[in-house]
Amino acid sequence: MIFCVISAASAQLSNTKWKGFIINNGQVPAVWIFKKTTVDVLSLPDSSVLESMTYKTASGFLFITKVSGTTSCDNSTIGKYSYKIKKDSLYLKSVDDACTERADAVPETPYVKVKK
Repeated sequence: MIFCVISAASAQLSNTKWKGFIINNGQVPAVWIFKKTTVDVLSLPDSSVLESMTYKTASGFLFITKVSGTTSCDNSTIGKYSYKIKKDSLYLKSVDDACTERADAVPETPYVKVKK
């Protein structure tokens, strides 16, 4: 039963794209590209990869861990974020992230789903 709940939660984000911005010396337009177990955050309009991370979801929480990127976060610090999808909007909020550079970069304003 628990596996089904986790799988269903991950399925909400898997293979989706969300456009909005991150905070990095001001607002930077960005897109989050969720694959099956990884997420890339790209800067727009040049599509340069700002951060590549692995992710898991459980009970309305998103757990992310850096693989590579521009933040000074190490590759073992797990960030915990609450997430909610409402219609075509993704809301993220830092709950527990020792990497303050990453936590400060994620605004609470919604990301809009990029339709295929």
